Amino acid sequence: MSERTGPRKEGAVTLAVILVVDDDPNVVGVLTTVLPEDGHSLLAAGNGRQALDLARTRRPDLAIVDIMMPELDGLQVLRELRQDAELANMPVILLTGCDTREDRVKGLDQGADDYIGKPFDVEELKARVRAVLRRTGVLPGDAVQSDEQPSLIACGVIEMDLRRRQALVNGRPVALTPTEFALLRYFVQHPDRVFTADDLLGSVWEYPDGAGDPGLVRWHIRNLRAKIEAKPDEPLLIVTVGGHGYMLASE
Repeated sequence: MSERTGPRKEGAVTLAVILVVDDDPNVVGVLTTVLPEDGHSLLAAGNGRQALDLARTRRPDLAIVDIMMPELDGLQVLRELRQDAELANMPVILLTGCDTREDRVKGLDQGADDYIGKPFDVEELKARVRAVLRRTGVLPGDAVQSDEQPSLIACGVIEMDLRRRQALVNGRPVALTPTEFALLRYFVQHPDRVFTADDLLGSVWEYPDGAGDPGLVRWHIRNLRAKIEAKPDEPLLIVTVGGHGYMLASE
């Protein structure tokens, strides 16, 4: 499928290049019409194999991928992206059907940054896209470091270089997805403070009050522990405070 874009102003600056992957041409049509309204350039694919080809040749800033597709489904696309050293850090939002909770869990477990159900609200999806792009530094926001802000932050055995988007645990580099990096950064900047899932959905994911699924936080915490904890099932860094939430222990 060739590149498609909706109406944009002549001479407009592209804010981000977004890859849309869905075998439903109606969904592709909607996304390639409404996302350029926010200044984005769109690439479109009708199946997973086309999506991987475009990702490898065009290097988009973000991919929005449907789970249920022929040939190569969205979870397989996500898995291949996360295993590709040059594409592993590209954020991915999954599009899911109402009856695919198991697939959503699998997607989060494999490193999806967010998911949104079908049918979706266009304005909500656009807001999710903006939030993900801010977390990765593509759009202006807290993720972008100015010269006046410290680039290096640390807490205990965790060190983070915010400009280079690198994390070290006990001196060992740790490969994190954009959302995992943003989540760890928030904890490092607020050690020994307990945050509920709703707190993190608002501060890291930038969801409004009452929006978002607490399961999104739970699964990203699980994935983050698997990468930074010596014993993920007995965490010493990101600990659960029963009945309250999660905390990064400074000691």
